[in-house]
Amino acid sequence: MDQTESLIASTLFYYPETIPDTVQAITSDMFASASARELFDAIVVLQATGQELTFSNLGGQVKPQTLSVFMAIDEPPTSELLKSALRKFKQAHALRRISKLSAAVQQAVETGNDTAELVAELHKLQTAVPDSLTIYGVEGLSRQGQVLLFFDKRSRQLSEKILTDVIPIATTSNIKKLSRLNLSILRGRKVIIWRGEHQEASDHLYHLLTKAGAAGVRVIRNPSEQAASFGIIEAVEHAGWDAKQIFGYIKANLVDPAKDEEETALAAQGSRPYEPDDTDPLPDHSDAPYQCLGFDHNVYFYLPHGSNQVIPLRADQHSQSHLITIAPLNWWESCYPGKQGANFSAAANALIRHQERKGVYDPSRLRGRGAWEDAGRSVLHLGDVMYVDGAKIDPHAVKTKYVYEAAASMEYDTPCSPLPVRPAAGTRGASEFLDLCNMLTWERPIYGTMLAGWCALAPICGALDWRPHIHITGGAGAGKTTVMFNIIAPVVGPASIKLTGSITAAAIRQYAGCDARPVLADEFEAEKESSTKRIEDILELARACSSDSDAITIKGGADGKAKVYRSRLAFCFSSIGVNATQYADISRVTVLSLRAGSAENQAANDLHFKKIVAAIDDLLTEEYCCAYRARMVQLIPIIKRNCKTFASAVAVTVGTQRTGDQLGALLALAYAHTSNREITAEEARAWIEARDWSEYTNRAEQLDESRCLSKILETIVRVQGIRQTYDLNIGELIHIANGGTHDVSSDIADTTLRRHGIRVDIYGSTVSISNTHDAIKRWLDKTPWANNWRQFLARIPGAEKTDTMRFSPGSPPSKAVALPLSVLGEA
Repeated sequence: MDQTESLIASTLFYYPETIPDTVQAITSDMFASASARELFDAIVVLQATGQELTFSNLGGQVKPQTLSVFMAIDEPPTSELLKSALRKFKQAHALRRISKLSAAVQQAVETGNDTAELVAELHKLQTAVPDSLTIYGVEGLSRQGQVLLFFDKRSRQLSEKILTDVIPIATTSNIKKLSRLNLSILRGRKVIIWRGEHQEASDHLYHLLTKAGAAGVRVIRNPSEQAASFGIIEAVEHAGWDAKQIFGYIKANLVDPAKDEEETALAAQGSRPYEPDDTDPLPDHSDAPYQCLGFDHNVYFYLPHGSNQVIPLRADQHSQSHLITIAPLNWWESCYPGKQGANFSAAANALIRHQERKGVYDPSRLRGRGAWEDAGRSVLHLGDVMYVDGAKIDPHAVKTKYVYEAAASMEYDTPCSPLPVRPAAGTRGASEFLDLCNMLTWERPIYGTMLAGWCALAPICGALDWRPHIHITGGAGAGKTTVMFNIIAPVVGPASIKLTGSITAAAIRQYAGCDARPVLADEFEAEKESSTKRIEDILELARACSSDSDAITIKGGADGKAKVYRSRLAFCFSSIGVNATQYADISRVTVLSLRAGSAENQAANDLHFKKIVAAIDDLLTEEYCCAYRARMVQLIPIIKRNCKTFASAVAVTVGTQRTGDQLGALLALAYAHTSNREITAEEARAWIEARDWSEYTNRAEQLDESRCLSKILETIVRVQGIRQTYDLNIGELIHIANGGTHDVSSDIADTTLRRHGIRVDIYGSTVSISNTHDAIKRWLDKTPWANNWRQFLARIPGAEKTDTMRFSPGSPPSKAVALPLSVLGEA
């Protein structure tokens, strides 16, 4: 028993009337030793019952050395001395009790149990302990979190107001008294010590915390350019820092005193020694004024909030001149402070490590200007502003997996009310535009519906899974120019790309970038041989734009690296002739033919044309076209579902799935002129069955293999007959060689065919076409089949590849493709 306990015990034993009222608050567990505790229990019980205190009723449990202390006191201590002794006694008890409560609180936090009562008692006991032995802020330990430790109460109080993601506590900086602190309550906690000017105390406390079982103890060093007294008070009240800047300072200056000198030297340069899998609450790059998009082959991609344009940086470009393009200089200085300004080496290291965790950059996430569908929302991106479901919004506030990159402001519309379906009194309706398209003199009535569908589709082409293209054709005076410039151009809006002159596919691709926009190409003719390749390239680009799966185009760059383009464009061509020759183009470009009026009904033609012009002038005002496009943007989610429904119905009713995709999209957009709702499969099928689709039901003649064979069969050769010379095509010669009657004998026909690499077997009912003959190669020159006609012919039903054969005497043998004569209409 120590002197304080002996003094209190003897006073209770000999002089109970002198004990102050405060002594009554003492309980038995205030004694450390078992004998003293038992003695005190007996004294309290006997005094409360009024019994006389004798050694016998103490049960003989008092140790001799304890009893001798009691009997050595002849006079009661003064009240002042007793109060002082009592205060020390209560402090010692509080420290012992705090130690027990600390372990209980820690266990409760780890198991998820309620800590309210334990923390309340802990906080109450702290008031009985001198400041030098107090840990201020222990009530915050009732929750999980990282601890930030200061050496003064004011810093803790300021941190509690500003840094809500950590638990601030404070304690003494006296080295001797630090050893008396009860630090067990911090066992298992991550602790950061704000060193400030108390380096010696910080080092001592670091070892005490480590010994007490604290986890991951780190120290905030003072960078050489800061004063030794720099702390959170100076950061907030003098430098005006906010929470983000303070956290940036903490992260840039964390060190682990236990690490070796090399790592500590790196930490002194501003890099963070924490492992990549740290889970502390300090903020990362998610709060930065830029977005990390990932990396690809030593190139790291960033999206600054300022410019909102993707910036690629190589590893060696992470320097000041490049980093200030993705975040302001003062941001780097606050988050990565160095000796002179910002520590850009530390910033570069942090950025690259963070990008590695983001993964490989995916350019398909990039979206430019235009209308899009995003997780069921309608998005209109105009370059400098975005509208989501009609509401203007900051691109950084949109929760999305896509990257909407800023660009020059695209001429488009100010927000306006979408058109209704049908006109009310004094208003216009979307159905009126469909009526206007049907007024045109089409060769087939369905073409007006398809034109309206494409005009509705063009402004929202980026939102669709399939983008059909159309080709307006017709003879001179049929009205192609009127349709292109007086109907299509105003209704699709100023965002369209209008092709003029000898523009190339590469120019279109680079100009459009990742935009989703309509393209209008008037007079799309190959009048000169030099224009043929240019037009073929544009058709190839249009083909790639049809679907999102085909939208990526890869081109070799001058720097030896491939350049990836993701184009989502909807093309409208116009010309007298149609330039699409390959089936891949024919199936993606729907031809809409205008019919010129007859010369004998010129007056009626002129009158009808005037009605069309009057209707255009009356309907297609700027306000109407704006509301028309707003309607289609608003209906994007419904339109997408209707496209799938119509595509399935067309595929079943009309032809292949490709035909379904092509026509289904046009019909779904045409349907959007007359309804705001989602169409059912039964309604779509009934709508399609009520119309004439004979043009599309049998498209076998448009397949590349059929057109390749037709090109061969239609080739003209000169043949000597019995009486004169004839110009006959290959198909006619095959008919003669197969027994048909003509002035040209079957033998001469057969010989002529063999001379050109074709051989008729009348017994096997086949015709074999050489794979390599020069004559056939000349016939197919400048066609898509010039070098691989054998592959296309082999696709024809019933075709078989033959072994090597000789076609005429003296000619080199070659393999061939044998076709049934029935394919050519021969019995």
